[in-house]
Amino acid sequence: MIDDHALPALITAACAAYGLQQPARVEDLGGGFTTNLLLAGERALVLRAHPDGTDRDRLAAVQQARQAAWTAGLPTAPPIPTLGGDTFIEHTGMIIELEAYLPWTDRMNTSDRLITGFTMLGRLHDALRDARLPAAAAIAPYANHLDRDHDRDVRAGLERLRAWRDHELTLYADHAEDHLAAVTAHEDPSPLPRRLCHGDFWDNNVGFTDTMITALLDFDFLGERERIDDLALPFWFWLLEPGRGLPTAEDRELLRSLADAYDHGTDTPLTPTERRMLPVAIARQPAWSLGVWIRTHDDEPAIAHARAAAAELPTAQAVLADLSVWQDRLTR
Repeated sequence: MIDDHALPALITAACAAYGLQQPARVEDLGGGFTTNLLLAGERALVLRAHPDGTDRDRLAAVQQARQAAWTAGLPTAPPIPTLGGDTFIEHTGMIIELEAYLPWTDRMNTSDRLITGFTMLGRLHDALRDARLPAAAAIAPYANHLDRDHDRDVRAGLERLRAWRDHELTLYADHAEDHLAAVTAHEDPSPLPRRLCHGDFWDNNVGFTDTMITALLDFDFLGERERIDDLALPFWFWLLEPGRGLPTAEDRELLRSLADAYDHGTDTPLTPTERRMLPVAIARQPAWSLGVWIRTHDDEPAIAHARAAAAELPTAQAVLADLSVWQDRLTR
């Protein structure tokens, strides 16, 4: 995060580079790896400040992905060029880009919004496929994702869990290891279609106003992977919404509707094998908690994440326990 004392100089530098008046109001929009500021003036803009370690090629590739989505008619925000035609500037150890502010009022957290969102996800995959983006678009530095070949990273996460010598976390490691071994046994050995995927198509990254999507945000987890993983992630988060129990028959019906909605949005519908493997990909979601966040975070946030992930594991186990029922509903 940027020190409050540094903000005025940063905003002044951005206004000079982009030919803007000083904003009437500045609002912190939050963020993890970046600082996101709403600049309210003649028009509402978002200033995104990245740490200096940000890969310039990667940032440019993500900007081009947003541009491709916008060109395809999707409600995303392409980068605004500076007076000199650049898509970002550098200022006192920060990399700064500017984009239009996209207003929205509701998250993609109801079944109806998910169905609308999955149709747009199909359109987004097509737009990214056709855009011929640079190689840096394919690999995200961080992601809510691990490929099927995840053994090494997951094993490192399991070892770290056990090294903390916490009884509950050790028990979680044992159960997670058994679960992921069972998931692997159900994976289809043939390769599945890969696409450039959004990587975090959920929650406040897909913003609604009434029944329409008015903001498609945060391409920072953009990467190439089996496309069903981009469908599995939002459904996994749906199953984990506060107040929900274990998956139900209604959830299976919804997943079928979401797969159909995705097919409606894309010109390359899901294959029968992809439909059969989609619930397997959902059951595999605990892998990235172990192999990414638990493995790489500092102790305190990693332990906090592990305790939350332990509470989520029964949801994945329940999907796998009824796998044939999920697969039958998706492929019938």
